[in-house]
Amino acid sequence: AAYGSKSAYEGEERLLADLKSGQFKRVYLLFGEEDYLKEYYFNKLVGKIVDPAFASFNLTRLDGKKFSADALFEAAEALPLMAESKCVVVRDYDAAGGGAANQERLLRLVSDPPESCVLVFWQDAVEADVKKNAKWKAFAAAVEKKGACVEFRRKSTADIVKLLCGGAARRGCRLQPDNARLLVEQCGDELHLLLNELDKLCALAGEGEITREMIETAGTKN
Repeated sequence: AAYGSKSAYEGEERLLADLKSGQFKRVYLLFGEEDYLKEYYFNKLVGKIVDPAFASFNLTRLDGKKFSADALFEAAEALPLMAESKCVVVRDYDAAGGGAANQERLLRLVSDPPESCVLVFWQDAVEADVKKNAKWKAFAAAVEKKGACVEFRRKSTADIVKLLCGGAARRGCRLQPDNARLLVEQCGDELHLLLNELDKLCALAGEGEITREMIETAGTKN
């Protein structure tokens, strides 16, 4: 699917559906601006695919900065132990920096991974420029044949407000939308920081309401 089409890069909705059903695609590319959500869903995905009791056998982690196509092929083709599938993670693969021969081999692998393996490419620090870079476009197209490219875009203020209000409710207290916006204005829109602030304010509020005064006096000013 072409970049920007509704079917190709719909963000976390595609991943949520797979996590809920337990039916996983054979390859995922997790990328985008929102670092907190990338890491959160990466951990959720790997945790669902691999039984922690067998993680030493069925989970292989590879560093994209020291990437070896041979190591990836070997890990992907190894059979899982006491499970239907294993997971091979590549953190910060650089499609734009690889040689032509290695890239061609890798494109064949991600286009049709072994049935017993789920490949996860997690772009933590290395950007996946699937809009402009030809190598990244080819890689993303190969991933989509058997998997999903999941882009985590920076959330809008309105989305963050909903997330904070819902998060407060799940923690047993209340946060009004106007006060959630105040928290964003005061702390910024970085989700990891905001959720840490929410934990602190919920502990302060107990089962009551997070007030404007609490945010102004106890909240971090960024």
